[in-house]
Amino acid sequence: MSVDPPLATCKVLVVEDEPVQALDLEEQLQSLGCAVLGPAGSSLEARRIVRRERPNAVLLDWLLLDGSAAALVRQLAIEDVPLGSPHGLCARARQVGQTVNTVRRRRRDSPAVR
Repeated sequence: MSVDPPLATCKVLVVEDEPVQALDLEEQLQSLGCAVLGPAGSSLEARRIVRRERPNAVLLDWLLLDGSAAALVRQLAIEDVPLGSPHGLCARARQVGQTVNTVRRRRRDSPAVR
């Protein structure tokens, strides 16, 4: 009887503009059984992959080829896609995600929406 890897059904998008780090993350995720999407080196490329592939989670670097990942973090928060960073998310990334979630809760709890 074979045992499936712990994350065999999980699709993870790697967003990293440093090729060696992206390859390392990809290998680690694959060893856990994940299907790896990307790597994407820019926020724009990552947002396209998120819309097309609907990953279960995203591992990202805050600074990418096209600047910060703020727009990507906002999109992930709106779409309830869990995210993390192998480098640890900076305070700004956490703030962007928390702001989007606060707005979503207010909209959901608004009497006009009920």
